[in-house]
Amino acid sequence: MPTDADLIAQGLTPFDIDEVRILKRYRELVAELEHSALAKRTKLTFNIGGAGDDRLDGVTVDQIKSLAMDFRKLGWNNEPSGVTFDQLRNLIQRHARASGTPEGRTLIDWFKELKSVRRELLRGSRVLGWTLELPDGSTHEVTPEEILDVFINGVAFHSDEAKRKRWNELGGWDSALLRWNLVLAMWDFLELFRALDKFVGSILANQALCPADTESEGATLQVRA
Repeated sequence: MPTDADLIAQGLTPFDIDEVRILKRYRELVAELEHSALAKRTKLTFNIGGAGDDRLDGVTVDQIKSLAMDFRKLGWNNEPSGVTFDQLRNLIQRHARASGTPEGRTLIDWFKELKSVRRELLRGSRVLGWTLELPDGSTHEVTPEEILDVFINGVAFHSDEAKRKRWNELGGWDSALLRWNLVLAMWDFLELFRALDKFVGSILANQALCPADTESEGATLQVRA
């Protein structure tokens, strides 16, 4: 990840005050995500037993829902927040492109890599693949993107009946395999969110790129008083 202060200073054009607030909001959301019990975990254990005794050790439905609440704000493109991972990536990339410098092109290449990583994470799990055999003998790969889609839009936050039906067809909450793949799909994104968060922190530390948000700081001081 690009961290050199000169690379950032020369590879980006200045952000306006509204854009600075978007950058700060992204960092706030990542900080909220870090408080999730599952985000704090350093490893996950999936025990495969007999007679359907598969289970995710120490992971509750409430913890999954809590992680999903924060994940949705950062990682799901149909969220109107304006501060999802892709929205931030596109915002910063526009500033890199506008710089017209070699440093800006270096940053653009890095953001293209981030986009590729995100696409690959949606296509397949890094740990556990899931292929269904259909009645006609063909197969269907259940991708992380499908799992996240049916969960977010059919179960957790929206009420799309077709997606809820698909969630239940995959086993619903009773399926340890579905829960495992759902957690993995979100967990795989954490490092991606963190990498962009660290980069955003470096941008905000550059006063030439980011004007002081005196209105926001004044409001914060007033609240503290």
